[in-house]
Amino acid sequence: MTEKEATGSKFEDIRIVDLDEELSSRLDQIRVPMDTKPSHKEDDVYRVFFVLSAPPPREWQRLFEERRRYSRLPLSGASIQNRHIVIDASLKQVEAVLPDLQKEVRSVNTVYRQHLTDQAEERSRAREQLTALKQRLKFD
Repeated sequence: MTEKEATGSKFEDIRIVDLDEELSSRLDQIRVPMDTKPSHKEDDVYRVFFVLSAPPPREWQRLFEERRRYSRLPLSGASIQNRHIVIDASLKQVEAVLPDLQKEVRSVNTVYRQHLTDQAEERSRAREQLTALKQRLKFD
C-alpha cells in the first residue's frame, strides 16, 4: 500500500520555491502598526514574502506556526499568509535564514505526513470495530 493509499491523501511536500518581489518591500514603504514593527536596528528592514509550492493545509500551518513559536532559530516570528511565508528582516538576515526556513518546512512536512498516517490508521481501526460490531448484531 502506498503512502497516498494509507493516508487517503494526495498531499505533496510544501517547498519554498521563490521570493515574491511584488509583495516584498522595505518596512518603511508599507503601513505597519508601530507595535508590529520589528526591533531591528538596521535601516534596511524588509517584509519578505517567500512563495510556497502550494497553499498549505490548515493543520500544516498550525504545525509550522507552533514550531516557529518555540524555535531557537532567528526570526521565530515567521508566519504563513496564504501561499507565502512572511518574515521581517534585513536583506543579510534573509540570506542567512532561508536555509533554516527550508529545513523547518521539510520538518513540518514530515510531522504533517505522520499526522495524516495517524488519522488514516485511526479511521481504519474505527471501521474494523464497526465491522466487528455489525457481525455480532442480530438483524431481522
